[in-house]
Amino acid sequence: MELIVRNARLEDVYLIHQINQKAFSAFQSFYPNGIVPALTELPQNIVEDIRGKTVLIAQYGDQIVGSIRLHFINNNIAYISRFSILHLYQKLGIGTKLLNAVVEKTKEKNGRFLTLNAHYGIKPVLQFYLKNGFMIKKISYDKCYPRAYLFRKVVEGGVNYEAMEWQVF
Repeated sequence: MELIVRNARLEDVYLIHQINQKAFSAFQSFYPNGIVPALTELPQNIVEDIRGKTVLIAQYGDQIVGSIRLHFINNNIAYISRFSILHLYQKLGIGTKLLNAVVEKTKEKNGRFLTLNAHYGIKPVLQFYLKNGFMIKKISYDKCYPRAYLFRKVVEGGVNYEAMEWQVF
């Protein structure tokens, strides 16, 4: 089967919502009171993101199996959010393909860095990001759970990332 990464459309909203609900529910035991922030999202939030951010989906055959969102927080830094792949389709390279598409979108808009937050206690998630060129900038406990702030340089030169003040999201 062929894997296609494409921009999400409004007709994809409910499928994206279902994917996020299934994918993020697997992490409930890692959060205080089982409340995963991504699980509180409504379809209307996804509509707003499709209209105002870059939302990509992975389509495997005729089924949507994953999604990722991207928006710029300043001229140099793009932020990744709501990155999810259905469990049955994990470890097939789909997440890497979505991540590579986000890297290309960032380069197209002259961005230099990608950043994201991930639960520090979910080791397979952290390992995925580290394997794909991300580094942990810091770990915070500001959300009642250990949260890793990760970044990845997507183009060389220009900005000294060590000297940058990293925003907390």
